[in-house]
Amino acid sequence: MGWENLLVGNGMSINVSSYFAYDSLYEEACGDFDGSLDDDDIAIFEEFGTTNFEAVLAKLRDGITLAGILGRSRKPYRQRFRSVQAALGAAVRRVHLEWTEVPSETLAAIKAEMRRYDAIFSTSIDDLHGPCLVVLSAGGVFRTGWRGMLDQCAGPSSLKRAEALLYRQTTAFRTRTMIERFKVWEATPPGQEPPPFARRGVLFRIASTLQAPERWARERPERLGREDPEKLAQYKTTFNKIEPEVAEALMHRGWWLAGATLCAYHTDLLAGELPVWRDLPPARLR
Repeated sequence: MGWENLLVGNGMSINVSSYFAYDSLYEEACGDFDGSLDDDDIAIFEEFGTTNFEAVLAKLRDGITLAGILGRSRKPYRQRFRSVQAALGAAVRRVHLEWTEVPSETLAAIKAEMRRYDAIFSTSIDDLHGPCLVVLSAGGVFRTGWRGMLDQCAGPSSLKRAEALLYRQTTAFRTRTMIERFKVWEATPPGQEPPPFARRGVLFRIASTLQAPERWARERPERLGREDPEKLAQYKTTFNKIEPEVAEALMHRGWWLAGATLCAYHTDLLAGELPVWRDLPPARLR
């Protein structure tokens, strides 16, 4: 029996573009631009003889912990940690491909491979302090194959149910961890640097309820009459084609919740005029 779950990491990105390899990212991060690695950062990489950002960040994280244990200042380690984090994020953004730059054959091959798995997990780069993370927690299971139907024999069905339970448990654990990190960020007093564990962001589910701030809700109705959040949340994730009306409803719900939560918790990031939803033209819904 082949593998039924897939863990996607930086290796997949490297296979799409060699720019995502750590050697390439390090070379990019050493360039002359705002947010690049400074001399102290580069000295750390050279001392440990590596271009691996994860390895350097792990050592700096250990340094922060040890400084606290020994009663010494954590500030210089935190400064280096955040500087290296920021340079990694800047390098990734500078080399990131546009969707149209990826050959259609590559996209087709990735799609064909992913259809083989029941659950796909991604180790996305969320270990950055700077960006604000907007997380939509699906919390469901993937349907694969023709209509996502399972074999009716007891063995595979039992295995599928066990994997579905495991997937929900791991999703719940990651959700709880992310919420804890967001709360630590929000609890940091003004003027103080958030601890390394903290992250800035929001997390919600399709069925989440929220009293949206007036600034967001005034011209952006929630559409509860047209969209049933509970029903949308029950729609299983699939690589198969879904009804256009359902697809638009899912997109609008995610868009509306993203704006509402950002307005509620990080309104400083939404300066200027806010976006307004535009319905897809009828031709796109066929």
